Amino acid sequence: MEKLRSEPISMHTESKIICNAGETVTNVKCFYYRGSYSVGNIDHYKLVEPDIAMIRYLDDAEICTAYYDYNSGKYSFESKTDVAYQWLQTNLGNMVPKPDTKIVETSISDDFSFVFDARGMSLQQFNDYVSECIEMGYTIEASSFEGFYSANNSDGYNIFLNYDEDDCTMKASVRAPEGNVPQALSTDSEDAVKENANSDGSADNAADAASQDLADGVRPEFKEAMDSYEKFYNEYCDILKKYTENPSDMNLLTDYADMMTKSAEMTEKFNAWENNDLNNAELEYYLDVNNRVMKKLLEVSE
Repeated sequence: MEKLRSEPISMHTESKIICNAGETVTNVKCFYYRGSYSVGNIDHYKLVEPDIAMIRYLDDAEICTAYYDYNSGKYSFESKTDVAYQWLQTNLGNMVPKPDTKIVETSISDDFSFVFDARGMSLQQFNDYVSECIEMGYTIEASSFEGFYSANNSDGYNIFLNYDEDDCTMKASVRAPEGNVPQALSTDSEDAVKENANSDGSADNAADAASQDLADGVRPEFKEAMDSYEKFYNEYCDILKKYTENPSDMNLLTDYADMMTKSAEMTEKFNAWENNDLNNAELEYYLDVNNRVMKKLLEVSE
């Protein structure tokens, strides 16, 4: 926070909702700087002027990127494009149905995990996708509520499906049984050590530097934020359970009201990490924490 106070005030917003030409989206949150502090005062918003807008658009099977400069009123275009539907024919990719959407972004695809986002999906499409997964046998130890489904199949493969109504996106992962996990999975930190090795072949200094910044491929500040989020929801669920059992207890009512107030802020900060260039290990940790929190919330709501 002290570092931010020394910087010029700036704001940032983004939306990954897919819309047709001429359409608009609403209820998109705006943040101070590029962090997780949302703008709650419209007078603050009126103090700033737009600078650069990044627009991503579909051109056949490719995602193109353009930039609009508000000062010059001109557009510029990136030559690099991305494949719109990123679906690899791998073992785990074949374990689930292919989503019926125009955009699928894959973030992890290895022997252990297949993680992807299906964009431009309605809640009804999400429910239909869940039904397809159930037909494929994902019914063991199932957990579900609106916008969420997690289950195993008879071979121990797990699916985790979470619908983000704000972005019309399904966040999904498929995981192999623990016995199928390779002995060693390469991490971003290991690659960094190799690249930073000294010319004489010694990577000791690079390894020491990487170990200070990363623990098992996860940044300490990231792990602290994830653990804090999970700890909060463990406490939240404990209070909610006690309050449900004894709704006339005024102390519990006060505690529950306080937790409800903090809940939106904690979730907002948690979701902000998703757009923070997470490496594979961090994304795995992010999904694990989110999965555990979702299941605990489901348990106390039943």
